[in-house]
Amino acid sequence: MFVRIFVSITIISMLSGCSVVWKTKDTIAVKTTGWINPSVQDLSKIAPDKCRVVSGKVDGGNEKLYRLVIAVSDRYKKGEIADCQLVYPTSSKYAVFLPEGSYHIYVFADIDHDGKFSSTEMVVVPEKGHELNIDLKECPDKSVRGINLKIDTEHPHKYEFPEKFIPPEASRQVVSLDDPVFSSMTVSLGLAKPLSFYRRIPSYVYWLEPFDKDKIPVVFVHGYGCSPRKWKEFIKDLDRTRYQPCFFYYATGADLDYTAGIFAKLFFSGDIGTKNLIITAHSMGGLVVRSALNRVHSKYLDYILFISLASPYGGSKGARLGVKQSPVLIDSWRDLAAGSKFLNSLFAEPLPGNTTFHLMFSYRSGPGIGFGANSDGAVTIASQLPIAAQCQAEHVFGFDANHGGILTSKEVFEVYEKLIDEFADKTD
Repeated sequence: MFVRIFVSITIISMLSGCSVVWKTKDTIAVKTTGWINPSVQDLSKIAPDKCRVVSGKVDGGNEKLYRLVIAVSDRYKKGEIADCQLVYPTSSKYAVFLPEGSYHIYVFADIDHDGKFSSTEMVVVPEKGHELNIDLKECPDKSVRGINLKIDTEHPHKYEFPEKFIPPEASRQVVSLDDPVFSSMTVSLGLAKPLSFYRRIPSYVYWLEPFDKDKIPVVFVHGYGCSPRKWKEFIKDLDRTRYQPCFFYYATGADLDYTAGIFAKLFFSGDIGTKNLIITAHSMGGLVVRSALNRVHSKYLDYILFISLASPYGGSKGARLGVKQSPVLIDSWRDLAAGSKFLNSLFAEPLPGNTTFHLMFSYRSGPGIGFGANSDGAVTIASQLPIAAQCQAEHVFGFDANHGGILTSKEVFEVYEKLIDEFADKTD
């Protein structure tokens, strides 16, 4: 057991360029107090292996509305919200994480576009006898097919809940990179419990200033075990009169194919408000973006510039070791494992015709757990430079920097600035 725990810690250190804090005291507190004043939410935290991911669809009504799916239980207290899932205008799917038991499923919609779900905006009322029942004996798989819901926004109902909900993405989230939402505790939650992470954060997308249609959006995508704060030094000299930085924030422990789907829906569906887009991704973020680019609808965007930095396109032997030996299996490790189906699919298709790709790699091996001289201290050079990635890149640039240092190197930014300026000049 000690060896397996050591393997888990080692893998996390190898894959991450950021510090990760595991919140063990809070877990103990939950286990201690959960039995004194029990709740369904506590059961999810105490025994996640006894829970199931219930997924379904929300169809009908105005698909441009934000919707909120809520699973309600009367097991310990009447009307307890066991879990909830925001459904974005670009999607119809929902997923909730629930322990064994019976639940009523409600749906709210932001009908008046005020950024809030009020008690008078309930658009799905559960019918008597149509409860969602989860029986672990009948549901051996971790995923369960839930109820497909048909909403009616023309005849909303009223229902008072004990909690108030504010939808993420109801407006563009304008924040500072010092905002607590990017704390190490939240980042670690995204590794261990992605669904809890998504319930906590108010948005997938964050801007440093109100959206300006006259500037080119530059989307920054962080890597494993990190947050948008990782870009703080890199964007310091970005020309803010010409470019507008925004940040995609995701649970790095989640399935990468799922994360890529979210990214594609947010940025490639015409909702971003621009015809030209620059995407800059570090480490595992590059895998998310490259997968998302396989789902581009070119009719929504004229030109895309994609620049990746130190991305492990060839995967990680450490992740493969984790899948085999770690007592705690993180979903993204399966996709990161060298030879995975996800990795094999990345470059199976050519890039969209409107996309230019530049690949930057780092080769300075730093101290600590790493891969020796032929790496940047976290990712091997071979993994950063598979032939398929090089063939699709317009240019390949190598830098004497380690895995994290590539984001603080002046030499890297000078090359980067030249590339985005050339793109901006071409698309003006």
